[in-house]
Amino acid sequence: MGEFPWQVAIKEDKKIKCGGIYIGGCWVITAAHCLSVSKLYHYQIWASFLDSLNPEKEIIFHFANQIIIHEKYNGTTYENDIALIELKKHSNRKDCELPLSVPACVPWSPYLFRPNDKCIVSGWGREKDNQKVNLLKWGEVSLINNCSRFYPGRYYEKEMVCAGTEDGSIDACKGDSGGPLVCMDVNNVAYVWGVVSWGENCGSPEYPGVYTKVANYFDWISLHVGRSLISQHNV
Repeated sequence: MGEFPWQVAIKEDKKIKCGGIYIGGCWVITAAHCLSVSKLYHYQIWASFLDSLNPEKEIIFHFANQIIIHEKYNGTTYENDIALIELKKHSNRKDCELPLSVPACVPWSPYLFRPNDKCIVSGWGREKDNQKVNLLKWGEVSLINNCSRFYPGRYYEKEMVCAGTEDGSIDACKGDSGGPLVCMDVNNVAYVWGVVSWGENCGSPEYPGVYTKVANYFDWISLHVGRSLISQHNV
């Protein structure tokens, strides 16, 4: 996985449905709208996975042991669009072994990164011309301030963050949902700043991508996975 060792693919019935972010232990963050608790046994979480047509021998996959969808998730407004997947341990293992995966850190402060900071979005989503993608794609985007001007009445500053480019050439699109918006701090530590959530007209500069602001959910994530797991780089 090289540059994106935290990226996972969430498959439903053998097809990539969404992306996700490995945060350590047996835990993955994704978007709530990607999952249904009633379909728990339909999901597979694939790590070390770049090419959906030519999977590498080193691919590791797990079934889901449990799904935790934020209790205040709103499927109409996409408020609190965040969920956790606990990976199912293999029968002969004590832990969820992901040898080529490196967790992204969960940010504890909403001020860790600022507007105009550069971050990376990645996934297997469609191109803006709706062409299907088989190879993991990525691009650099800038964090954008005051996104309510693009989405009046629909953008919630505390819970969401948006990012894009001036010309709209790099953006999340259909199929990227649940995947990572990762920002690097001055020590080159990777933080999952956002989870791909929603947007309009992929690749349009007047409609930047909207992401769930992970820092807003630090306490919620800690409650379920344990603070020690996600606080390794947080000082």
